[in-house]
Amino acid sequence: MKVVRIITVVGIVCCALAISASASVIIVFEEDFETYTNGENIIGQNGWYGWEDPATPVIASPVGLSPNMSARFDPSGPLWQNLSNDVVVDSSMGPQAVLTYKSYYPANTSGLLWTAFGDWKVQLSQKTGIHGLPPGTFYLGDDSGTGVPGSGLFIPDTWGEIGIVIDWASDTAVWTYNGIVFSTRTDFVEESYATLDFLTTPASWGDGLTGPAYIDDITIKIVPEPSTLALFGLAGLALAH
Repeated sequence: MKVVRIITVVGIVCCALAISASASVIIVFEEDFETYTNGENIIGQNGWYGWEDPATPVIASPVGLSPNMSARFDPSGPLWQNLSNDVVVDSSMGPQAVLTYKSYYPANTSGLLWTAFGDWKVQLSQKTGIHGLPPGTFYLGDDSGTGVPGSGLFIPDTWGEIGIVIDWASDTAVWTYNGIVFSTRTDFVEESYATLDFLTTPASWGDGLTGPAYIDDITIKIVPEPSTLALFGLAGLALAH
């Protein structure tokens, strides 16, 4: 469900995204998948679509956080499996865009699940035991297909929060996992707008999913006037309307 809300930050309860007390955070998108029934195809609803033709259905699943439902990605076939939304944020809305979402990746699942936020310029893959990476590691990639392994913070068989912050003013992208920064890239944001995509690669590429993976509780925020960016916990803000 897409919404636009303005929230005033009145305090910080963790060593996280430090923002001045007078700043306003604009929530431009959020989705918890609770409006769907188990097994329902969510493509074509609430702005969600798949751009592969034919698109592989993504269905709601009862392995969720909020409190019951989530989106499930199944093993990929000959085509991309992708879930996108028409939400667009750009630099005219504020100097920073913040994406957070929860991810559940079973230990017996290998393969990658891309998260693209920033017109394919900011991407995060979760890989387990492929391409020489230890099980449960992150892989950070850009649109050229190159990247570096993350710090190994990824924990399978549990829900974890992933955060991606785009700072257009400083041309910087920051990734967090469960509130801990595991990568900061500069000279990385090449576009002035960001779109949202989740996808898996075709099985023929050799790194498609071998089992299910889940996402939940997606939020996109615009921070109009940040004072400090100390990203160690995007979810620990004390917010009040």
